[in-house]
Amino acid sequence: MSQLATTIRTRRTAYDFASTPLSPDLLRELCEVAICAPNHRRTAPWRFVLLGSESRATLARLAAEQAGGGVEAYAKAVAKWEKVGALLALYAVSSRPDDLELVREDYAACACAAQNLQLLLWERGLAAQWCTGKVTRLPEVRRLTGCGESDTFVGLFRIGVPLEIPDPIRRHSGEQAFKHLP
Repeated sequence: MSQLATTIRTRRTAYDFASTPLSPDLLRELCEVAICAPNHRRTAPWRFVLLGSESRATLARLAAEQAGGGVEAYAKAVAKWEKVGALLALYAVSSRPDDLELVREDYAACACAAQNLQLLLWERGLAAQWCTGKVTRLPEVRRLTGCGESDTFVGLFRIGVPLEIPDPIRRHSGEQAFKHLP
């Protein structure tokens, strides 16, 4: 099996990370490689935004408010959004928001870049959790990250040294996923 196949097969989503900060230069380098993703109209829609300590604190506050506020909700939000090696947002810039086919293609290109990023992180002993929950749909989060009204928010990525690597999930067989037509 090739090294790439091994990386793809062994990559896991982590949920608990060491809070050791990751270098912005490393993340920039990995994002530069990640955007070598398919993008046949060459729109280059991807925008990665590294959130610093202030923006992470803002995100934690927004998440806590969404969860109903209170000390416990805030503590959970801080643990989730601030206590990671890095927090990265990804959105797709839409050059023609009225063209739904192009919007979909740009989102797909960003999803490919997101997978590339996760594989690159995994090769370096790092992991990510791609988050697309309610907090990512808040207008304040869009503004915080610079995501415009006509852009598509792809997700938040909690990144770092995984404290635990989950067991592999059971996948369907290749026979279920592949069909050969005459």
